[in-house]
Amino acid sequence: MQGVSTPGELESPTFCSVVRQLPFVNIGTLETTTGYALLGDQRVAYQIIGDRPIDAVFTLGFWSSIDVEWEDPGHRLFIQQLAGFARIIRFDQRGAGASDPMATDALPPWESYADEIEAVMEAAGSNEAAIIAGGTAGPAAMLYAATRPERVSALVLVQTTVRYLEDDDYPQGWSRQQALERQARFRDAWGTGERFDQLYPSRAGDERLQSWHAKLERSIAGPGAVQRYQAIEAETDARSLLSSIRAPTLVVHRPDTGFAPLAWGEYIADHIAGARLVTLPGRDVAPWYENPEQTLDVIEEFIVGAPKREPADRRLASVLFTDIVDSTGRADALGDRRWRTVLDLHDTLARIPSPVERSNCPPLSATV
Repeated sequence: MQGVSTPGELESPTFCSVVRQLPFVNIGTLETTTGYALLGDQRVAYQIIGDRPIDAVFTLGFWSSIDVEWEDPGHRLFIQQLAGFARIIRFDQRGAGASDPMATDALPPWESYADEIEAVMEAAGSNEAAIIAGGTAGPAAMLYAATRPERVSALVLVQTTVRYLEDDDYPQGWSRQQALERQARFRDAWGTGERFDQLYPSRAGDERLQSWHAKLERSIAGPGAVQRYQAIEAETDARSLLSSIRAPTLVVHRPDTGFAPLAWGEYIADHIAGARLVTLPGRDVAPWYENPEQTLDVIEEFIVGAPKREPADRRLASVLFTDIVDSTGRADALGDRRWRTVLDLHDTLARIPSPVERSNCPPLSATV
């Protein structure tokens, strides 16, 4: 491991996170279509975003629904920013999202998911790519980097692990009982949004996003498939692969999420030659909403070698002014309670962001 970068070294955000407070509307235009890569007699749904000269495969493993994720401004903006420095290839694993469904008792072992990386790279005409793998996609990405080194220009592992269960020489893993309890909790809450506040504390209480996230979960797979996939996930062990990885490797970890201990990232960085570990602040399980610019900056710098940008002293901003016609008369006619309901609906449809925590964006406010 080359060393650990601390949050203090990563305070040059490249874009404001104001968009994470907006309602669900399309932001910008980015041409993309969903295609299918053949893997035997099965089809893997994939997308290509952007046209940069560097290719990057971006995968979240089973927890992905590449069509539905575009509905969320947070996901959309994150992907757009990735496509600003690389041609992004992303896909749904078999059995999830837009890829071919699979019977819950026929999901393949975790090692087979490396074949999907190969399949979508072939379909996208990519001979070499950086692999950006988050969460459960990490072990398959490590396997691919170890077995197909000529096709991997760089390896970026975000909030992942080589093994989930504890072992005699791996005490940082979960006990088998903890894993079983986790599987049961995820199965019972899947598709309801019940665990949203735990997954994304920075957006706790955002009922609109919570409802959409429940929809996202349902679009990935049903509760039974999720439980079965987590059982497969629990048997993952990629430790023997680490010494064979020769690609430049970046390990990005948020130690305060409660889902992935820092010891997981430290183990990976300690056992891949020359790997660099970067720790970032934040409690969200994924970087879409909480300080996404920090994750994007370290990935971009690692893949393309771009220097970190200095904070801008000027910003491009938009101001939206709305006026409810004859508001005084309407308020008198409706009464205080019903008028408050109208105002709440107005604020939902034309919401101006509340102050954005931990960003360089100035707070915005509204007066009705």
